[in-house]
Amino acid sequence: MSGKLWPLITALLVAASLVAEAQTSAPAAGTNAVSRAGVLQLFDGSILHGSLDTMSPSNGLRWDFPAAEKPLRFTPTNLASVRFDTTAGAVAGARPNSRFKFKNGDDIFGDLAQVTDSQVALQTWFGSDLKAAREALHSIVFSRKGFATLYEGPTSAEGWKMGNTPRPWIYRDGVFVAQSADALGRDVGLKGSSRVEFDLAWVGSLSMSVTLYTENVSRFDYGSSSYMFYLGPGSLSLQRVQAGAGVMLLGQAQIPAMFKKNKMRLELRCNTEEGTIAAYADGQLLQKWKDQNGFVAKGTGLVFFSQMDGPSVKVSNIKVSEWDGRFENEGVTETKDDVLYLANRDKVVGNLMGVADGKVKFKASDTELQIPLERVTQIVFAPGATNQAPTAPWEVRAHFSAGETVALNLEHWDGKQFLGKSRNFGQVSFKPEAVREIHFNLDRHRLAESGSAPVDEFLELE
Repeated sequence: MSGKLWPLITALLVAASLVAEAQTSAPAAGTNAVSRAGVLQLFDGSILHGSLDTMSPSNGLRWDFPAAEKPLRFTPTNLASVRFDTTAGAVAGARPNSRFKFKNGDDIFGDLAQVTDSQVALQTWFGSDLKAAREALHSIVFSRKGFATLYEGPTSAEGWKMGNTPRPWIYRDGVFVAQSADALGRDVGLKGSSRVEFDLAWVGSLSMSVTLYTENVSRFDYGSSSYMFYLGPGSLSLQRVQAGAGVMLLGQAQIPAMFKKNKMRLELRCNTEEGTIAAYADGQLLQKWKDQNGFVAKGTGLVFFSQMDGPSVKVSNIKVSEWDGRFENEGVTETKDDVLYLANRDKVVGNLMGVADGKVKFKASDTELQIPLERVTQIVFAPGATNQAPTAPWEVRAHFSAGETVALNLEHWDGKQFLGKSRNFGQVSFKPEAVREIHFNLDRHRLAESGSAPVDEFLELE
């Protein structure tokens, strides 16, 4: 163990013992708890491998740490996150048809049950059915194909191919780190239109590529048709690689924010029917391109290729999903009313009266419309006051394996139950095994997300 880590562990043990002493009168944790292995991280950068035992406001967070005789107990004061080594995914074949975005940042893939003048009801795969006040909802996006997840991870290096270099990519705590110029690839089942999302962090002058729909996942292959995104300082470019025809630049996009920070979330969308490709950074559209030759790639693989020396690139939180090829409206009209977007690209502004039994009732001016739900691509609700109040000590944000995220005041966790109270949904019960990560101290997370990734996280790997 490195000398740098001992002071951190010593401080942690002292802090944990103080918490335990302050809570000696607290009731013992339930004997039916199911521990889950993972990583506990504090805001000072300390990391503890072990397993989560229980959590509650009365008993704190109990963490099984191999170097301690008894579980460590923490108050939420300096907790950053818990990330689990393994997570249960959605039921095989599950294709939720709707994406619900809430004003407080909650983001859920599920099936719409109904919308009334005051409430929205939805069904989820990771817990109980949910109901929320309509005013809490920002938008609903509908998918013809359903939001099916093809890959979510990583949780290990299994299934990934790396180059034959002395210093290949390494997997550590849910993150892939490039140690030198090398490829990292996997067959993720890219068939038809898709979305590929991932978190990227780097040190120095970024130089890497991301190749989609390739037949060769162990290296970059000019003999295999694919599409390659190249990321350099402050920019992204798209190239078509076509077997027998070489490489052609399809376009570029500037990303000025890359000069101010060294991390971002990238999303790459490909519409294979129309030959349309788009890139997003931190949720904002960078550019759309159209391949006039049609979509030429036939492979199913994804390859990251770092062109930098040393531990300079991190890739994490990868999600690959099917996509129906329809883009959400990027320039939502400034209006005090509800907005309905249709499959033929028409837009209707007015008042959403309700959604039920596959029908959308909408009032535009003085005319009441009844529109089949399959013709609707997106509903953007009238703006209102957000419910972004100061967070409570035990307000956490749960991140689920299919990409959903929900904030709630935690009441109980024991590995069999995950209970809490949400500002949007009231009392909730979720499947603990479906949770990939839990964030604490949400106000501090928002500040951290707007900054840069700590450079010393990379230096520790050298």
